[in-house]
Amino acid sequence: MEKFVEKSKLKELIIAHTNSVLKKHNLLPRQIPDRSTLIEKKEVLVISGVRRCGKSSLMRIIVHELIHQKEIPVANIMYFNFEDERIGPIPGHKIFFTT
Repeated sequence: MEKFVEKSKLKELIIAHTNSVLKKHNLLPRQIPDRSTLIEKKEVLVISGVRRCGKSSLMRIIVHELIHQKEIPVANIMYFNFEDERIGPIPGHKIFFTT
């Protein structure tokens, strides 16, 4: 049976990932159609795409817009990178439900 990451470790990783996306960045603002529409929705935003296409950069830009232009509290921002090797395999039901 595979061992999954402990809840406390997962919490540490979520905090670390969120803090990394909140750091000041030197990214150039991009002209992305409908970006403001994405920000206005009250839904979870998932950005997917091939490797190195700018997903993380786009997320950083959106997060900084939410905080500085939309005045969303930092406490309401959560970022998680599922490709972090420290996570290990996690079945989807183990992320959201406890047994």
